[in-house]
Amino acid sequence: MIDKVGGGKIASGDEVAIKSLSGFYFREDPRSLNIEADSRSPFQVDTTFVIEFLEARPGLGVRISDLRCRDCATVTGTIRDATGQPLYGAHVQASGVLENHLFDAVTAADGTYTLRDAVGRTCVPSGNITVQASAARHQIRNVPVPVPVEGGVVADLLLPWTEVAGNVVDDLARPVPGAEVVITGSDGTQNRVTTAPEGTFTVPRIAHGAGAAWTLGMVSPMDISVPPEGIHIVLKTPRVTTIELILDWGVQPYDLDAHMSGPDNAGGRFHVHWQNMKPVTHAELDTDIFNKVGKERVTIRRTAEETFAVGEYRYWIYNFSRSSFTDSNAVVIVRVNEVQVRRYVVAEATGNPDEDIWRVVDVTVDATGNLQMLDRQTVEAGDENTIY
Repeated sequence: MIDKVGGGKIASGDEVAIKSLSGFYFREDPRSLNIEADSRSPFQVDTTFVIEFLEARPGLGVRISDLRCRDCATVTGTIRDATGQPLYGAHVQASGVLENHLFDAVTAADGTYTLRDAVGRTCVPSGNITVQASAARHQIRNVPVPVPVEGGVVADLLLPWTEVAGNVVDDLARPVPGAEVVITGSDGTQNRVTTAPEGTFTVPRIAHGAGAAWTLGMVSPMDISVPPEGIHIVLKTPRVTTIELILDWGVQPYDLDAHMSGPDNAGGRFHVHWQNMKPVTHAELDTDIFNKVGKERVTIRRTAEETFAVGEYRYWIYNFSRSSFTDSNAVVIVRVNEVQVRRYVVAEATGNPDEDIWRVVDVTVDATGNLQMLDRQTVEAGDENTIY
C-alpha cells in the first residue's frame, strides 16, 4: 500500500510512505542503506519516497527514464608517525558522510587503511568529508577529503607525538638548567629528561590521560592530565636547604664507612670520612657505625653566604670489615629537603662484590642547590686511603 504524506490523491512528484500488506512501513536503514520493513510500534514515519509515474505497456513492463547507483569511491591512505614510520593500530574515521553511518578503519602493520562501513562496504558516498586519524601517544590530525563519484582517493596523515613540555624554575622564578624531570603517563611509565640551559624540557610519546610530573626537591608530584595534543607545564623547585646521602645495611659486615669528597670553596677539595667528620662547614658525617646495624648520614648544606659550594661531590662506601658486599643488604638513599629522590642498592651494582669499595654516585650542585646525579654503581678495588 502506498500512502501520500499528508493524505489525498497521489500525483507524480509527491512524497509517499510505503506499507506492506502486514501493516509495516518501509524505511531506509541508515546503517546498511537498505530499504527494510519497520516493525516498531507505534510507527513513526522516518523515510519517505518520491513517487514518479512511468510509462507501462502490456508485456513490456515499466520503462525507467533514469536508473543509476549511488555515486561513491574508496578512501585509502597511510598513517605515519613524526619520523615517517608507519603507524600500526591507528584509528581512522570519516565524518560528514551520512548521518549515523560510520566509515572507519584500523591501520595495518604497514600503516595502511581502507575506510569501511559496519558491513564491510568500502564505497564511500561522494562529497566533501573529513578524515581523522588518532593513535595512542600521538596527536589527532584531520584532513579534508573530496570523495569523487567513482574510483578512489588517497588521504595520508602524519601524527606528531603527544608531548609534555615545560619549564623548571626555582623559588625566585629563575630558570633551572640541568634539573632532572620525571613525567609519568597514564600507563605508569616514567620518562626522565634533564632541562636545557634555559630551564626548558620536552618529553615526547606520553600516554594520554592522568599522569604526574616531578623534579628534584618537590615534596610530592604535580598531577597532570595529558590530552592528545599535549600540554605545557611549569615545575617550581622549593628552596633547597639540605642534600643528604644516607647509608644503611644489615648485620654483616660489621663496619661500612661512608666517604665523600667535594669542593671546599677555596679552590681545593675536602674529604669527609670517619676520621674527619666535618672538614668544612658545608659538609659533614653525622656518626660512625662500626659494630652493628646502623645508618651513616653525609649532609651537604648551604655555606655561611647562604649558597652551596659549587661543584662535584663524589660519594662512595668503603668496606672496612674487608668482607664481601654480597650479603650486606647495603642501601644508599639520597634526599633533598628530607624528600627521597634516589635509592641505590649494592646488589644492583656492577663489578666484583668481594672488592672493598662501592662507588655509588657523583652529585653536581650549583649555588642554589639544583643538582644533577651521575650514577656510578660499581664495586671496585681500593682501600681506606682511596679518594675520588
